[in-house]
Amino acid sequence: MEEKSPILYQTHVQQEAYDWDGKPSVDLMQQRKKLIRPVTNGLRLPSYCCTIRYFMYVMVVFCGIIIMATKNNLSMTIISMTYRPDGHLAKDSKGYYLNWTAKQQGLALSSIYFGQIAFQLPGGWLVARFGGWKILAPFHAAVNDLWSRWTPPSEITRFAVAPMIGETVGVFISMYISGYIMFYFSWPTVYYVFGATGIIWSLTWCLFLANSPRKHSFISYQEIDYIQTSIEDKQGILGFAPYKIPWGSILGSGPVWAIATASFGLGWLYSVLISYLPMLLYLILKKEIYSIGLLSSIPFVLQAILTLVFGTVADVLIQKDFSTTIVRRSFLFLGSMVPAGCLMLLSFTADQGMIIVCLYIIVIIEAGMHCAIMANPLDIAPAHVGIVTAFVCIFFNLGSAFSPLVAGFIADPETSSINILKLILAEQLIAFTSRLCRPIINKRSK
Repeated sequence: MEEKSPILYQTHVQQEAYDWDGKPSVDLMQQRKKLIRPVTNGLRLPSYCCTIRYFMYVMVVFCGIIIMATKNNLSMTIISMTYRPDGHLAKDSKGYYLNWTAKQQGLALSSIYFGQIAFQLPGGWLVARFGGWKILAPFHAAVNDLWSRWTPPSEITRFAVAPMIGETVGVFISMYISGYIMFYFSWPTVYYVFGATGIIWSLTWCLFLANSPRKHSFISYQEIDYIQTSIEDKQGILGFAPYKIPWGSILGSGPVWAIATASFGLGWLYSVLISYLPMLLYLILKKEIYSIGLLSSIPFVLQAILTLVFGTVADVLIQKDFSTTIVRRSFLFLGSMVPAGCLMLLSFTADQGMIIVCLYIIVIIEAGMHCAIMANPLDIAPAHVGIVTAFVCIFFNLGSAFSPLVAGFIADPETSSINILKLILAEQLIAFTSRLCRPIINKRSK
């Protein structure tokens, strides 16, 4: 989006620089070199070494993998908790048995999202107060806050989609690995494995990264000069005060509400596909649980690859002076219309092979949506990207929470593949409608 609110996208040349301890340092115009050079002296990486920002990119991807794997494990373990190959509820001899009805399953699948909704705005404020490195929750808000200080304008899209790449790969890994873990051990073991992985990641994050290039202890001088001079060219010299959040401008911004509306639709569809795709394939194919994990995870790893490709293409197009608005809307259109076409095809076919192919395409092409929705907060509000992203993610999590909850009331207790297919069709229609509202809201806001 090219129109920038004078409050949301203000430059900060005349403001004081604030460190994360809340104390104003010095006038930016007079002490620019002190802002650019790191605050600590010591051993530095050579210029030819791998860059710290790309190491952070990889760490964010791994964080997304762990977060989504932890969240998504229930959609796999719930099969061992409640289902036998004949489709009837029964006790699993390798784990504890939970005699859940379809409504209870929907409530369990949506419960984690309600906690995320409650923490979005408080977490966004904490991110603005202490920085995304220290407060890595809410995840997307914290990461976008980091990218606003670490990412040059020419790399914004590919960095902005890093959390979604990680989360999508996390779906693949959790479905694939948890299937084997449940087959050879039991479903509680799944949670121990991913919990231990999260502890190892947290230690690495705390030891080797920082809130900003200036705060990093061993980043090369060449990289920090490149990052901060590039960001300065786009939004003015860094150093804005993180406490003055313009709530009126955020809540009254049409582009912000447009992103929020599209996020609701994306979260709605994403959640129901993650939650019910394994169950649908299990009921259709009647295979072992580890085979279902592999078949369910394939479209998500393809989506992750396509998200990276789309993000790179979007950055190249913007660098070649294509309109940012046109690029974002083009990927939004691609991520909406192709799944909508598959939706129409699903409505007229009963062939199981065609159903599976259409569901795969819906999952894979959703990558186009990520390049529009995840990068837009950095386009319109880099100075307050943490709180704006947190606000948008409320709607993403609302869609994610209510999607499986509604599904539990639609599906019969003795769930069949036809019931789940009808459910996915209905929820795809809701998601597609919400995404159509985005350009309308955005147009009326201009």
